[in-house]
Amino acid sequence: ASSAPEASFSDGGDASAPVAPLSWTTPSEIKRCMNCNTKFGAFTKRHNCRACGKVLCNTCLKWKFPVDGVQQKVCGLCVHLTPSVVEANIRELMLQGPPPTH
Repeated sequence: ASSAPEASFSDGGDASAPVAPLSWTTPSEIKRCMNCNTKFGAFTKRHNCRACGKVLCNTCLKWKFPVDGVQQKVCGLCVHLTPSVVEANIRELMLQGPPPTH
C-alpha cells in the first residue's frame, strides 16, 4: 500500500477562497472524474474529496490533510487553499454526514 503525499500549503492570494459547492456529490451520478475526465469502471474507482465534495479518481485525489489526527484525502485544487480554509471546508462537509455511496 502506497501512502499519499502530505499536503504542502501556501498562504495568501486566491488560495484563501473556499471551493464551491460545499456539498457531497453523489458518486453514482458521476461517470467521469470531475478533474481529469477519466471514465470510472472496474479498475478506476470513485472517491469524494473531503474538502470540496467532488467525485474524483484516485490519481486526482492523492493529497492528505490532517484534521483531528485523521488524514483526510483532498484534491489538487483544494491542496492549494490555505490550511484554515481546507480545515473549515472539511469540517463543514463532515457536519453533513458521510459522503453518499450510491
